Amino acid sequence: MRKGSRLIFFEFNRASRMYFTLLTVMFFTQILGFFVMSKGYMGQVEHYIRTYGLDIPAIQEAIGIFSPEQIIQSPWVMAPLSLCIVYMIAYTFFIWYRDWYGANVFIYRLFMLPVSRTYVFISKAVTILLMVIGIIAFQLFVLYIGKWIIAGNIPIDFRGSLSMLDIVMGFNYLTIFFPFTTVQFFTLFGGMFIFITIVFTAILLERSFHLKGIIYGLMYIIGSIVLLISPSITEIILQRSFVYPAEMFWIQVGLFLISAYISIRVSTYLLEKKVHV
Repeated sequence: MRKGSRLIFFEFNRASRMYFTLLTVMFFTQILGFFVMSKGYMGQVEHYIRTYGLDIPAIQEAIGIFSPEQIIQSPWVMAPLSLCIVYMIAYTFFIWYRDWYGANVFIYRLFMLPVSRTYVFISKAVTILLMVIGIIAFQLFVLYIGKWIIAGNIPIDFRGSLSMLDIVMGFNYLTIFFPFTTVQFFTLFGGMFIFITIVFTAILLERSFHLKGIIYGLMYIIGSIVLLISPSITEIILQRSFVYPAEMFWIQVGLFLISAYISIRVSTYLLEKKVHV
């Protein structure tokens, strides 16, 4: 555990400069967006009052009430968040390939450490997962600040609900990355960890067998996805379900654990027997 935690800290430290730069960009861009859009809305309200002398109901009917979703769906929020998502997807590959193609072939030094290579694999996967969790937590923090910026700039008569649940729901399809219960938390981040291990295994297959490894890696990813969604495929084919929803949930958990175990075992074998520096 101690050796693993040191490797995680080491891996995170290597990515920290760019990671915190992205979080800083996210913070200032989104906070500026909350100020600009809320002030802009109130500028419209004041214009209608001065020019037309409209009362509150008339203004609400003319331009509508201000919804936090307007900011959430705007480039002020989505652009930096999308940049973070793209970065994490790219870094899932870069965290390995950097060690082969970086200066002094760093993977050689990494493999010479007096620890099992399984620790190297797990530390990289956990580092990616912790960085993703950090981005999600930081996004919630920024939204919480933005909520009070809206409340300070726009009177209650001109704005919609400012509950964190309603604000988060403004992300639409990205709402799945914000768990609301303990079960959702472990399901989401457990699934992310397994996805990361599957991608890592595909990368190691490519590193082990080169051109053939690309095909092996793609086949491994496809096979893993088929395994994970096999219960749903079975239901679609048979057009009926033979288990209750709670039982299906535990079947899915079992399949996720099997997939993670296979990925870790295959990757450990590749790291110890097949991967070349």
